[in-house]
Amino acid sequence: MSKVASKTTVEGGEVITYTLTYSNQGGTTIYNAGIQDYLPVGMTYVVGSASGGGIYDSGQLTWTFPSLAPGDSVTETYQTQVGLQVHTGEVMTNKACLM
Repeated sequence: MSKVASKTTVEGGEVITYTLTYSNQGGTTIYNAGIQDYLPVGMTYVVGSASGGGIYDSGQLTWTFPSLAPGDSVTETYQTQVGLQVHTGEVMTNKACLM
């Protein structure tokens, strides 16, 4: 899985677009898989920005897909806004995982 941010250095109030891509590099179909992405404190989800039916709840975005054949990939995007309380030089880590 890869995750790419549209910006790596931001100031409070700016919007970041994240692109997450997962591919099935194995030899069998994966069933009932998904992606979870946890927003760090100081970032706010931009309502309605999640592609592909992503669901936001309590600081977490979730995408599910019923199956992914060998060699297929899924790409999803969403946006966050950096809080005004974030200070210059502050490092924020935004992590995603497969489920």
